[in-house]
Amino acid sequence: MPILSEATRSSARRMLLERARALRSIEFGPEVEKTFTLAEIRAGAAEAGIAAWLAGEVWPYARAQPALYTISASNVATAYEIDRAFPRGQTREQRGYSVPRADRRAAGSTTLYVGSSEKIRQRLKEHLWQARPKTYALNLQRWCPHGDGSVRVRVQPILNNRERQIRQDLEDFVWRELTPVYGKQGGR
Repeated sequence: MPILSEATRSSARRMLLERARALRSIEFGPEVEKTFTLAEIRAGAAEAGIAAWLAGEVWPYARAQPALYTISASNVATAYEIDRAFPRGQTREQRGYSVPRADRRAAGSTTLYVGSSEKIRQRLKEHLWQARPKTYALNLQRWCPHGDGSVRVRVQPILNNRERQIRQDLEDFVWRELTPVYGKQGGR
């Protein structure tokens, strides 16, 4: 029996058509964004700043609201400084925390990271402030370079979809479009 039998291909076509239909029916809330200077990130302001920003009128959603997000440097020079400071050459045990992989093919991109999460406040804190040692996140406050640049965080709420695979499809599309410097395409 071949790996891709006619029955397997037919089943795959049906599944992909169902996912395409689900993508068409998704509704999104208004995109929100905030800029943090490198100095604010180094000082740990992102820890409290994320919760304060994603509260009230700006983020009227439940705590477990699925969302897509991007983290970008303000310009190419800032992206370069961040990339130079990125903790390479050490193991997680030596560093004391985990970081995502750096993608050399994304050289010149100002997009640092693309992701999705149901717990957006927590996930952004992990990226801009600190995460638990085994959680792969930017942990930017731990190694943020000195400089005048800034980092922009954009969040797009996904209102009517709880299916993880559809969110992953959206995240992968944004990842391919923006070519982030850190992270990887695809789910865990």
